[in-house]
Amino acid sequence: MIKVYETKEEKMAAFKRSVGLRKVWEDLTSGKMSFDEFKRQGYNTVNITK
Repeated sequence: MIKVYETKEEKMAAFKRSVGLRKVWEDLTSGKMSFDEFKRQGYNTVNITK
């Protein structure tokens, strides 16, 4: 999905969210953050099964 942002503020907010999510993902995958802590911070997960 491609989102078109109307204002510079919207673009900056989206950019900051993406940078924040990348940091959280790197902490989770590197072992700095536990999966329980990840869920406690309010992030949702999706299970994909075949």
